[in-house]
Amino acid sequence: MITAFADTLTVVDNYTKAANTLIDTLISSGHPTAQFVEGRKYHKVKIDGIVRYFIDANSGSIYGAKSQVAPNFKWYFGTIYTTNLWNWSDFHGQPVNDPSVKKVKGYGKYNHYELVTPEPTNTVSR
Repeated sequence: MITAFADTLTVVDNYTKAANTLIDTLISSGHPTAQFVEGRKYHKVKIDGIVRYFIDANSGSIYGAKSQVAPNFKWYFGTIYTTNLWNWSDFHGQPVNDPSVKKVKGYGKYNHYELVTPEPTNTVSR
């Protein structure tokens, strides 16, 4: 029981460090007003007081904002653990070297990305 609790604390600590890294990256990329707001299901990342990203509290997946209160699941920006593989200096994050995403469509100079799901393996269990 104590080990399970310690493992939970480690996961929470890693999540907090990764979220702080995202905010530090945004600030150093030209968004000095970036802030992290905790929520129950989704955490919010505000830039200039406006919600720009939602972070799934369970998986750490980053989504764009449909509005100030709703994530847009069509705008995927990796996870808080892969923020170093993205360029955050523009209005929207752009993947630099993230193999877990692929471009699905775009508008203007902004693109939409989705998570690449691995191909299922054909294994026969006996």
